[in-house]
Amino acid sequence: WRCARLLTRLTRRRRYGRLLAGRPRLGDSTLRCRVAGVEVRAEAGVFVPTPDATQIAEKALAAIERIEKPVVVEAGAGCGAIAISVAVHRPDAEVYATEVARPALTSAKRNIRRLGLTNVTVHEGSVLTPLPGAVRGTVDLIIANLPFYPAKGAASVGSIPKETVVGTDDDGLGL
Repeated sequence: WRCARLLTRLTRRRRYGRLLAGRPRLGDSTLRCRVAGVEVRAEAGVFVPTPDATQIAEKALAAIERIEKPVVVEAGAGCGAIAISVAVHRPDAEVYATEVARPALTSAKRNIRRLGLTNVTVHEGSVLTPLPGAVRGTVDLIIANLPFYPAKGAASVGSIPKETVVGTDDDGLGL
């Protein structure tokens, strides 16, 4: 009963009911996925990486292939899938990830901790704003898969917050 009460307190009642009824929606629970061969987890309410995340990670790795000890930044990292994939495949890289959403930040930090990575750090804030001053001017590559759908006509995707897919400005391309 203690576990059930704790679970009820920690989850939204509607989400909890859908899970128990066997009718979960995308974003209701933690999902495991692979990005460039690295398993990451997108926790409840966090955007789940799509197949284009692997393409972005592979292109990023190709772009820094000949750079010794590259400095890489992923803006709007979500659960950290792309930044983490780069960090795993390039242990000599110094990787920074930025994110504004608290659930995504938590998810990214847990993925980093679970994989035992020491060459990737997550910073809270919008796009490049939260980067430490010492990083400025040393970055070899910036990666971003930011929200880009226009608000008008955008549909919700399961329990995933709309702001993870809907961009700013009328056309969605403000970021």
